Amino acid sequence: MILSDRDILEEMEKGTLVIKDFARECLGPASYDMRLRKHVFRSSTGKVHNLEEEQVITIEPNEFIQVLSYEELKLPRSICGRFGLRSHFTRKGLIWSGGPQIDPGFEGVLSVTIYNPGSRPVPIRYLENFCTVEFTWLKTEASREYSGPYQGLTSFPPNDLVFLSGYKGLTMFELSKSLDELEAGIEKLTNRLKYFTWAVGIVIPIMAAILIMNTMMIFQLIRGG
Repeated sequence: MILSDRDILEEMEKGTLVIKDFARECLGPASYDMRLRKHVFRSSTGKVHNLEEEQVITIEPNEFIQVLSYEELKLPRSICGRFGLRSHFTRKGLIWSGGPQIDPGFEGVLSVTIYNPGSRPVPIRYLENFCTVEFTWLKTEASREYSGPYQGLTSFPPNDLVFLSGYKGLTMFELSKSLDELEAGIEKLTNRLKYFTWAVGIVIPIMAAILIMNTMMIFQLIRGG
């Protein structure tokens, strides 16, 4: 069963569900919007940028960024979560990876990788609501808490940064353009082959006819001689 806003507040009041740095305006009817922490890693620069100082960062086409949630979560064994990028950003064409499940017993911030496959830059701001978490009661309490590599996370996972650093490739726009150019090239080549086939179909019979006529003339000359 999904927790409503009243359920979330009640669980927080009991201390079973913890949302550190909770903001009432981020609470939805049945979810909570996580805000953007100040540190953002950009694949294009290979550096961690401080959003508190820069205020806004533009995600360029074909760029990955790694972000963290401003809030920290602590889930009991009786609750799990699911989260995803807010539709505000998905409608701008951004793609995310991370989760989608938050296991019972998880504690820490959320780490999310966002990718811009489009042709237009997309700005993202400090403390902006960037992902939405939905909490669900489990039918029975989990036998153990989450104990994976992201437990207690408060900063970027080093392996993620190594993978993203210096990434370069084609944007979806550039890829689509390349495919269009390839298709146009194939069409042009096909037309040339059609013309060549047509030309060969005319030239070869004519050459064969000329050859036959010349051969007959030679035979007549030989016989006449």
